[in-house]
Amino acid sequence: MMVANSYDVMFILSILFIISGEIYMTRYTKRQIKEVVYHELGHWVVAREVGFDVGSIFIKLIDEVGYLPNHRGVSHAYPSPSLKQIEDVKRYIVDRGAVASAGVACQIHFLGGDEREVFDRFGEGDLMKIEELSLIYRGIIHPNETNTELEKEQRHEYIILVWETALKIIADKEDALKHAVATLSNLIKEDNVEYEFKVDDLSELFSSSPSSKYQ
Repeated sequence: MMVANSYDVMFILSILFIISGEIYMTRYTKRQIKEVVYHELGHWVVAREVGFDVGSIFIKLIDEVGYLPNHRGVSHAYPSPSLKQIEDVKRYIVDRGAVASAGVACQIHFLGGDEREVFDRFGEGDLMKIEELSLIYRGIIHPNETNTELEKEQRHEYIILVWETALKIIADKEDALKHAVATLSNLIKEDNVEYEFKVDDLSELFSSSPSSKYQ
């Protein structure tokens, strides 16, 4: 009798999608693929809306023996703020925090889920950035406050602000994001392949959405 090893089991559990006559071979469900795409597009669209230069999005679904399904995703954004006054610094910190929040915010807006759980699975580095920036924001808003008991509350003010900023942009771009995710998720067909979605193609995709405000 043949005993299946872990690789055989993982292969058997692979999911075969047949969509519009095309074959998709991946361990990921369509929902899992959309989670990744919504996350990266959330970063990308919020970065664009706050005025950062944006570049390509890279997504790779990883299938490795002995590991749970995982992915690598990068949404390139290039902030170049002019920080001449303290208000410029404050604005930049809020914008940067909104971009960091946007991946998870976009996932939850469209697919639901617990905020802490989604950050743990998809945005651990994003959360670290937000928490770091909250220290600086607190120092700007409460420069003379030395009561450590108030620190958590004051830092939370920033976390709520950047989360709500990201969610507002995502809600405003809801139809365009749905259109983009429907298109891009169907282009991701294989594990262990890095897919690049270039900035010109992404901009055209958003512009082609029936209700898009992009020009």
